[in-house]
Parts: sequence; C-alpha cells; structure tokens
Amino acid sequence: MPGFRGSLRPLGKVKGQATADLVTSAAVAAWKRAAAGVGAAVQHPEAFDLASAVVRRMLRLDEESGAPVIAHSMVQAGGAIQITTAAYLRAQSLAGRTLCRGCGFFFGTGGPLRQHASSATSTRCLDLAAAEYYEKPCRDDGLSLPQLERSASRPEYAAGVAAVLVETAVADSASVPPAPERPKETDGQPHGQLEAGIVAARDGELHIMQQLVSECRWDPLAAADHHGNGPLHWAAGSGHLAVCRWLVEECGLDPGKTNAKHHGRSALHWAARNGHEATCQWLLQRVGNSHVDVETDGGDTPLMLAAWQGHVGVCRLLALARADVHHLNSWGCNAMHKAARMDGSSSSLEMLKFLHERGCDPQLVNCNGHNALHKAAQHGSSAAVSWLFDEAGCRTRLAVTLDRDRNSPSALAYAAGYRGLASEMRHVEDVLWLAPALFHPPSGKEDGARTP
Repeated sequence: MPGFRGSLRPLGKVKGQATADLVTSAAVAAWKRAAAGVGAAVQHPEAFDLASAVVRRMLRLDEESGAPVIAHSMVQAGGAIQITTAAYLRAQSLAGRTLCRGCGFFFGTGGPLRQHASSATSTRCLDLAAAEYYEKPCRDDGLSLPQLERSASRPEYAAGVAAVLVETAVADSASVPPAPERPKETDGQPHGQLEAGIVAARDGELHIMQQLVSECRWDPLAAADHHGNGPLHWAAGSGHLAVCRWLVEECGLDPGKTNAKHHGRSALHWAARNGHEATCQWLLQRVGNSHVDVETDGGDTPLMLAAWQGHVGVCRLLALARADVHHLNSWGCNAMHKAARMDGSSSSLEMLKFLHERGCDPQLVNCNGHNALHKAAQHGSSAAVSWLFDEAGCRTRLAVTLDRDRNSPSALAYAAGYRGLASEMRHVEDVLWLAPALFHPPSGKEDGARTP
C-alpha cells in the first residue's frame, strides 16, 4: 500500500467484534511531529484532517496502481486510519457477515445487521446499515458480497458523528448480469469468461453461432455461464430476435426455461428488464400468455422488472397479455415500489402514471414498512416524490408513516444523502402531523436528487 509500508498493524477485531483488518496511526504521528516543530510545517489544524488527506491520496494511488486492494477506509476521531482490504471483505462475506460502513464493524447478514440498524446510537450506522438491508432485494447481482461501484472517494462529514468515511469498493465482474444495455461492450466481463457461443448470442452474431454448431464446437443446449444463463437468456436480454428464433426453432431450446443461479430468471424476464418489446411479444407467442406472470426466485414478474427499468412499452404489452399489475413479490413489493425508485435505464413519470391508471397502489406497504413514497425518497427521486404527493394521493399521514425500523420517508432521503429532498419531505410530514417546523427551501441544484 503506497506510503504505508511498515506502518500498518493488523486489527481484525475490537472487543471481540470483527472490524477492519488493518489500522495505522502514521498520520497522527506525522501531525504530532509537525506540531512539535520537527520536520515539515503544520498544514492541517488537526490530526484528523491530515489523516483524511492521507486517505484521499492513498485511495487515489491504490486506484492508479492497476490492482486496487482497498475495499473500505475510514478515519476515526483521533486520526487513526482503519483499512479493510477487498480480500478481507470477501472473506467476511463468505462467513456470513456484512460491513456497516458507518462504524466499520461487521455484523451477521440479515437479523444481526437489522438489529444493529435499529439500535445503533450513531445515526450514520443506522442509515447505512438500514440502507444496505433495504437495497438488497432490488439488485441484479446474486452474490452475497454486494457489488459496489468503485468511484472517486471523498470524506463525508456527518453532524454528530466523530468519523469520516472515505470508501471505495472493488466491483466483482462475476456479478455482471447478462445482456447489458450496450451489448457490444463487455461491461467489465472479459470475453474469456464466456463461451464463444454465448458471446455471439449476446452480440447478435448468428453466423458465428451457426458456424460453431456446424463444426461441432459448441452445444447451445448445454451452454451456460456461471449464473446458469444460457444463450437464449443472453440473446433475449440483448434484443436479438433472430438469434432467439434460431435457438428455439432450430436448436430446440426451451423458451420458458429459467436460469439456475441468477434469481431464476427466464428469457422473458431479461427481455422485459431491458425493454425489448418485439422479443417479449415473440416469447409470449411461443410460451403462451399463461407464462406472462412467471416469477423469479424472489417473486418478481417480467412486468415488475420492466417497471423497475421504466420500459412503459413493454409494460403495456404485458398488460395486454393480462399480466397482473397488482402482483406482489416475496418482499411484498408491487410494480409501483419498483418504478418509484426511478433508477432504471428509462425511468420516467410516465411509468408511474401508467401503473397508477391501472390501479397499482402507491400506498401499499411491503415487509419493510415501505410504500412507493419511501422508495422514491430512498433513491432521491424528487420528481417521483412530487408526483406521489400531488397526484397519487400520498399527501396523507398514512403515506408518510414510519417504516418497520422507525424511519420516515424524509429520514431515508437524508440517510441516502439527498438533503434538499429530505428537507422538503420533512416539511410535508411536519404539516401532516401538525408539528411545528421551520422550512428553508434548498438553494441551487438539489443534493443529488434525480429528475427525469
């Protein structure tokens, strides 16, 4: 690790609780020497500030090294730097423990993490642990180790919390879902990790697939990636209708078959998720309309995945095929929960209006105590929040009630970093509950909130 050779000490546990695997006080020692007039002049008012600058530089060098090893790093109040390596994070995940990025400790996935989220005295711990738990059912990856987008990191100061979080995460290529939005790219998954026939199915190269089969170098019936997705899943997810026809009509693949490991999705799930109307229509013709509400392992239907990504045309097609707009998945979410997130490739208010016109209830509460308003707040969907308040009947006490872990919609928005949106929502909540409040409209662009 650049700049820390010889200064790192193993940590692993604090009072029996699993935490970062490495710790260093090098920044504290350097600041004390500078404050005593030894060496370089003091440029930071506190050791904490120097440590924060050191972490920023360390993460940048780690990123530029080409082989990053740091998954999480945070500065404690006194200036000590805790570091969690990617290998250690993976080992903890395999042991069934999840990192709370608020305090840096590991907790058992599921119940222990939820208990920590609800009982933590630090608001930051509650926010991050709860957000991690709430987010899990809606991700595409099927791994126990969450796939976190590695990005340029900066310290985040939270009032009342004596720590600054500076974090990056190593994206795991194994969690890349089939049929990316831009099928000509690998999205981080090298071609060598997929069979040549599956790569051709993903990219719509029918002639390559035909050549591989004619030369007996590839069997499409037995082919599958590490998630159990076969060539038909990839072709349908990429919208290559000609390839889908050939695989089903010439090679004999089952158009209704689900994958083995990736949430139990069928070709129709992938085509709907990625917005390919023609492919969805053809698949329905092959399997029949009785297949329109086929469920994944988590209970999601093709319409729910299309609603999540904002594909109105696909949802309209599936609704005409008598898809159940009111269907609930294993977590008690309906399509409105999915669409209100507004984090899909084509998300828009049109999707929300389409579902509302067909009677999909925006105030339906899932097993976490969330309705569509909670989801919109949690994902910073300011346009969705305004529409839910003004047009979908959510400006009520029932709609803004606390969830299972005692978080209001505004608290979820605040926890996710959407401070301007949280302020506006808190004002509405206070008015509904007749609580005295002072409201200051946010100035400039809202903090990270998304608009269509």
